[in-house]
Amino acid sequence: AYTHIILFCMGWNNNQEESIYRYNTIVDNLKNIVPEKEFKPIIIGFTWPSVWFSIEDNWLKKNALFLASYFTKQDDADEIGVTIANWVTHNVVLKANKDANNANPAKVIAIGHSMGARILSRAIFSNEYIRPDFRNSTSESDVNLFIGLQGAFSANRFIAYDGWEGSPYAEFSDRKIEFTLTTSSHDKANPIAAFITGAKHTGGKHGLRVAKKSKNEKIFNVIEWTDNTTADTNTLSSLSNEDRKKVIMIDASKIVDGYDVDHGVNMPNDAHNDILDTDMAELIWALIDNFAKYSNKN
Repeated sequence: AYTHIILFCMGWNNNQEESIYRYNTIVDNLKNIVPEKEFKPIIIGFTWPSVWFSIEDNWLKKNALFLASYFTKQDDADEIGVTIANWVTHNVVLKANKDANNANPAKVIAIGHSMGARILSRAIFSNEYIRPDFRNSTSESDVNLFIGLQGAFSANRFIAYDGWEGSPYAEFSDRKIEFTLTTSSHDKANPIAAFITGAKHTGGKHGLRVAKKSKNEKIFNVIEWTDNTTADTNTLSSLSNEDRKKVIMIDASKIVDGYDVDHGVNMPNDAHNDILDTDMAELIWALIDNFAKYSNKN
């Protein structure tokens, strides 16, 4: 009797041990703030060889040469999304969920961080490669909610005929899924990517700037997260149907700032990874509660 199926994926420079730790931390934080009857998830986490020299005694290899892996790993992330993550999502998870309880299926949520958001978003937009009839199916083709935490893929992917990465997500409005992204002005991960590859990562200021352009107002709906649970939840619940069809980009600069309020640790240079505290759990739950709420019909 699961309420939700959560597909997790972490990003670049995260080995399996670190990824599993992060999945457990996020889920534990959610369970601490949400009643079990509303949130009883089954977790399916992807891990992948996201970095070179992660297990290495040589300081130079471990702390410097791994940077050279970035451009290879961004391509690996897309390839994993189109293939393995796509297959697991559409040919295993969604099918099993439908077969298990056709009358009251669990809500399916994809939560990816950084390049993990790249993997899972690419998987969602590749379902027709598994079976062509998925493209127009209303029964088992769609994940209910996508949450991209500080995504390491270009905002231009949602804009037709724009960006060096192409625009594979431009038909997002044709799908039933709710697309949500977090971004922060404090996220300075891989700043040279915007200049070398032209990618305006959704997790940082370049992606936020793209989303705020007037010409893109029909594509993105930018919401400023105030860190007031009641006010922020009301903002989400009051969105019109038209706004919900847009890509919802949440400017989470007030909580994604490198400061861990749960442990009193301040690491402003690592805001990109500031996703493991209660503040972020409350944001994630607000999205789930508004866009993928499980209704117990039994």
